[in-house]
Amino acid sequence: MKVIRSGSVKPVPGPRRVFGEQRMEAEHLVEAETPEGILVSIVHFFDGARSKLHTHASEQIRYGLSGKGRVGTETESWDVRPGDTVYIPAGEKHWHAAAPGEDYADLTISHPAEMAVFE
Repeated sequence: MKVIRSGSVKPVPGPRRVFGEQRMEAEHLVEAETPEGILVSIVHFFDGARSKLHTHASEQIRYGLSGKGRVGTETESWDVRPGDTVYIPAGEKHWHAAAPGEDYADLTISHPAEMAVFE
């Protein structure tokens, strides 16, 4: 068992291949110790930052914590706010972002899996 204290995890920048020069940071609270393990992160999107269209080889759950966000697929998009839960099936092309001119943070739960980027 581990207890991860608030503020004890240093944020790291988001991957450039997914976010380019836009500002996004992740606090990896729980990092999977096996391929079947779980990755739990708090992800911060700053000033409208948006990921490129991408997929994951495993499911992903995102739970809104603060600010105003957006999520979408190739054909649809939705506003998300604190308390909203987003379920993304494995292999679904999607993106996530802060709303234009806004910051947004969510809690992300997933498995460490391959990611493909399409933009």
